[in-house]
Amino acid sequence: MTPAWSVMRRTILIGLAAALGFGMVFGGHRLAYRLFIDSGPNFKDTAVTVTLVELFVVFPLMSILIGALVGFVEDDKHWWLSGLALAPILAYFCWHEPALGVVILCLSYEALTMATAFLAARLRLRFRSPKVR
Repeated sequence: MTPAWSVMRRTILIGLAAALGFGMVFGGHRLAYRLFIDSGPNFKDTAVTVTLVELFVVFPLMSILIGALVGFVEDDKHWWLSGLALAPILAYFCWHEPALGVVILCLSYEALTMATAFLAARLRLRFRSPKVR
């Protein structure tokens, strides 16, 4: 592969992973909102429940799926690119909620994404079929 094609492929992969992340966050929020908005008698309670579901279910699942996608598709040396795919989403949330807790959660999601990509890249290397000469 030529270096120009490799750079273009990585750019496309990061863009697709970022778009997938935005879609997963939006879809997870809509699903949590639909599931919990009618079940609670108080709107404030359901809003807190939706926020907690997003923070502790939707975002970690999104981080794991994006990390696995980038780790399996990208070369074994470039697993760290998964952090770039998640950066726009986390920058958006850190910009609109600049509290210390939000920043810490965003950094932990970034670390989860990169750790998943690292493990996926290592698993792909381990189970790769040997080259026939």
